[in-house]
Amino acid sequence: MSYQKNTPGNRFTQWTEALDYNRLLVMAVIIFIHTCVIIPPTLLVLLHTQAGDWPYLVVTVFSFAILVSNLSVMPAKVTVPIFALSTVAHIGIVFFYLLY
Repeated sequence: MSYQKNTPGNRFTQWTEALDYNRLLVMAVIIFIHTCVIIPPTLLVLLHTQAGDWPYLVVTVFSFAILVSNLSVMPAKVTVPIFALSTVAHIGIVFFYLLY
């Protein structure tokens, strides 16, 4: 009998393996949250502050990364971190331009 430690990495792996069972639902939720909750405020802040080209490039790259990872049916072990990284990047852009 092998003993597995209850580390955050093991818990994340177990959680994403459980998400793979409902891959279509996870894909729909990620795309919905990204396109309807995260992108509009980011674009509004960028338009309001008259940001340059680079923030739009970052938003576009992360949007396509999420779409490609979801539409290529990658496992949740890959799509969830991409979504989390994209969310952090969008929040960082919004705070940077609101505080700048």
